[in-house]
Amino acid sequence: MKMQIVKTNIATLQELFEAFDEAGVKLQGDSHAELTQLYGRELSTMFGYAQQAIKPSMFLGLPTIMHKQCIIDFSVSDSDRPVEDKYNWHLQNTSQWLYAGAIMYDKEDKSFSAHH
Repeated sequence: MKMQIVKTNIATLQELFEAFDEAGVKLQGDSHAELTQLYGRELSTMFGYAQQAIKPSMFLGLPTIMHKQCIIDFSVSDSDRPVEDKYNWHLQNTSQWLYAGAIMYDKEDKSFSAHH
């Protein structure tokens, strides 16, 4: 099996918890367990997609804190794929993406969900 270098920019779970705390967003109840479970599931899926790439890179950022929600973006890209004129509604070029989405925290419902 060929060894592969995967470029990563992945926030740790501890960094995510600290970012919520620093932003004044108090995770309550089962929220820590929910985030831990979603984080692990998404990382596992991301590594699976990265193994399929020729020149993989993985990103999972710190949360963007908004009025009613917090969003943690993630993606797996293959820089060996051609850059094409493909954009999503956030104006992000998606032509090299293999997998992407976000973990969202709803401040009103106090719950996490994953979106792809």
